[in-house]
Amino acid sequence: MAAVDAFSANEVLGLRHRRQAAVMSWCELAVVSLVALLLSTQVFFQTGALELLRSGYLIAGWLQYLAEALACGVAMWLGICAFGRLADPRGVARGLAVGGILFAAAFLAECLFLAVAQPAGFFPPLISIAGDAVRWSLWGGIVHLAHTHAQRHARAAMLLAVERVERERADQRRAEAALQLLQAQIQPHFLFNLLAHVRRLYGVGHDDGRHAVERLRSYLGEVLDAIGGTQTSVARELELVRAYLALVKVGLGERLSFEIDAAADVLAIRLPPLAVLTLAENAVKHGIAGRGQPGTVRVIARREGAGARIEVRDDGAGMASASGSGVGLANTKARLRAMYGEGASLSLDATPGRGAVAAIAIARA
Repeated sequence: MAAVDAFSANEVLGLRHRRQAAVMSWCELAVVSLVALLLSTQVFFQTGALELLRSGYLIAGWLQYLAEALACGVAMWLGICAFGRLADPRGVARGLAVGGILFAAAFLAECLFLAVAQPAGFFPPLISIAGDAVRWSLWGGIVHLAHTHAQRHARAAMLLAVERVERERADQRRAEAALQLLQAQIQPHFLFNLLAHVRRLYGVGHDDGRHAVERLRSYLGEVLDAIGGTQTSVARELELVRAYLALVKVGLGERLSFEIDAAADVLAIRLPPLAVLTLAENAVKHGIAGRGQPGTVRVIARREGAGARIEVRDDGAGMASASGSGVGLANTKARLRAMYGEGASLSLDATPGRGAVAAIAIARA
């Protein structure tokens, strides 16, 4: 899709069609030559030709007839090519124009050929030449109709391809717009919660608050880059989770410990930005911060069949409901659907007093 991203679908296919047009001219010439060759073989099927004529005379007659057929065929082909570049009438007018061009080209080619090939002083009557030109133009018309029919099919296929690419681009633009809207919704939600946490630290102790602001300033420089994108990697997301949990630990102290365990083969998998971070934020907010004893947040990323599973576990207070109807979780579900369709899901298993497990499952990654 790189070319489709740089140009419109019509421009891309137009460039491809123009390249093919240059190649097709040689293909058309080859078809003209093949038809001329096939027509010239009628020399061998004339009554008594093989029995009465010597092979040398037969070959010479065949070559002469082949040269005549080629001369007329090439002339008609050039006439049609020139006509197609100069004008493009429709309906009956086009049929009459094509027929006239074929006849005129065949007549002129026949005259020139006879002037060169016939002995000096011998030139057939023009009416005879005209009759031969009619015969050649009939063959030319048949070939032209077959070629035009093939071109129409190719053009129809090209238009279908253009429409398909345009539909795909439109679907992609709609998905990107939906993803950007979801991003816009989750950014203030996430930043509001983070700033509220720093405010609480200032309320507890000035030193803790100042320390948290210093950590926050360096952390936001990284997280804002992730927020501005439409996708990130598991590796990048886990680094942000690590920085977030380290920042929160400034306020919670020994009440929070965390572990991050990720297999190397899942680090490059694509995710919506802040997807795992949202789960970690919920684990801290609903699992650890609300109770007075220590708790642990564990982040585990592993391959699962052809896909992957990323879990955020906590052993805290748990949530009163596992419906996942909060802004962060609902938004994350929608962004996963925008990126993977039905190939990704978000689940939450929470029991009050026994912690919670939030998991992102990707079917194929």
